[in-house]
Amino acid sequence: MAEAGCSFADVVRVRYLLPDREDFQPCWPALRRCFGDIRPAATMLVCGLSDSRMKFEIEVYARRPAEPRPVPAA
Repeated sequence: MAEAGCSFADVVRVRYLLPDREDFQPCWPALRRCFGDIRPAATMLVCGLSDSRMKFEIEVYARRPAEPRPVPAA
C-alpha cells in the first residue's frame, strides 16, 4: 500500500479469510491497532486456504488519495 501512496486510513473494504471462524476473535486486537478509528466495509469468510500452515488471510481495497490538480495560470 505504501508503494501506491496509501495507508490504512485509505482502506475502504477488507475481506478476512479464515479456515476456522474461532481464529478471528484472537486477531481482533492486532486489527484494531492497525485500523484504529477506520471502519472499512468488511466481510469474514470461513474457507480453506491454499497452505494448511496459513491461519488468516486479509484482502484490502484502498482508495488512493487524489493528486492535487494544477491550478491554471490567470
